Amino acid sequence: MAKNVWLIRHAKQESLGSVRQVGGWQPEAELAPESTDRIKAASEYFIERGIHFSFMAHSGLIRSRQTAQRLRDLIGGGVVPIHLFEGLGPGEIGEWEERFSKFIERQPDPENPPLLRADEIESLFPDLCAREGERVLGATKEIALRLEEGGSAGAVSHFPLIQLAESLVTGNPVRPNLGYCQAICFTFESEEVVGCEAHLY
Repeated sequence: MAKNVWLIRHAKQESLGSVRQVGGWQPEAELAPESTDRIKAASEYFIERGIHFSFMAHSGLIRSRQTAQRLRDLIGGGVVPIHLFEGLGPGEIGEWEERFSKFIERQPDPENPPLLRADEIESLFPDLCAREGERVLGATKEIALRLEEGGSAGAVSHFPLIQLAESLVTGNPVRPNLGYCQAICFTFESEEVVGCEAHLY
């Protein structure tokens, strides 16, 4: 039987610092108060489809852990275990920050830099994005190995990392955007990923 690992984008976080830090990872940023509605909508999506998670996983960023905890409490009644998987988050934060800083400095109005889509980020930093996509896909495979046949896990990760992993599996161009708490389901048979489907609720 197949196993499913649902990579879920975290809910909206508070922004720390100035607008010049747009694009920065801000690992300490917590969820914004208005994130509640999206988390509830996501939990209802899974419940209505009879999707049950054997466990939840999250990256090392605070907003990822908080999203996993809140989803777990709504979907699993607080009894589903939660695990940290560092591979679900950015592995090269310093490199990301340096590259985004240089990008912002080149903008006509550095105090109001443009918000980049995932495909635009991939075109700007293809080598970095390739490494980070492989990192997240590796974490997804590691999660699948912990599942019993027919099982599912929810794994909270980040934009654009989820789309980068999806592109590696499908061979399609990087999906431009993925909304807060939206998910892409990676399907495994044995240890091989055999499918990848977006759920843009």
